[in-house]
Amino acid sequence: MINLFSREMFGTKSAKNIRAKDMVPVVIYSKSNQECANMSYKDAKTLLTTPNFMISKVDVALDDKPYKVLIKDVQYHPLTGKPLHIDLFVIEPDQKIRVTLPIAFKNKQLCPGMKLGGILNVLTKGIKSVVSSNNIPEAVTFDLAQSNIGDAIRLKDLNIPSDVQVLSFTANTTLATIISPSKPKE
Repeated sequence: MINLFSREMFGTKSAKNIRAKDMVPVVIYSKSNQECANMSYKDAKTLLTTPNFMISKVDVALDDKPYKVLIKDVQYHPLTGKPLHIDLFVIEPDQKIRVTLPIAFKNKQLCPGMKLGGILNVLTKGIKSVVSSNNIPEAVTFDLAQSNIGDAIRLKDLNIPSDVQVLSFTANTTLATIISPSKPKE
């Protein structure tokens, strides 16, 4: 459970003061309203380094009121990479939500094409989808164990759960290919 702290001050100057206190400004969006809060930088760093953090449900508490949220957006400082602002949205049980599911390629070490020196050329890292908040897959997967140099991995080849509605691609969209290694220049 991550504790958030209410804030009454808004705007650029206020946000700078919040960050100077090792905090990150946060907005929690729900269907009916939005609440402004602060999160400790330590909690933000832990949250944002969790694998698949954009599709992981997070328990937070604001003024002792618990929420189950997903991260909607994160703004980072362009030079330091530190989080400047985090948007969260409250999820209800069995709510349909839009997420970008990562693509996980399994069995790279067994891939015949990669054993021959081929390279997995990933064209997209995620698939925009609608899923139930009760059942958010960690990723959609593809088994590379039978893939050879020259093979194209298309959306229809992925192991996508039946309750996931894909928004971003057609069935024949190429998501990755196994390419031959480039020859050294002489």
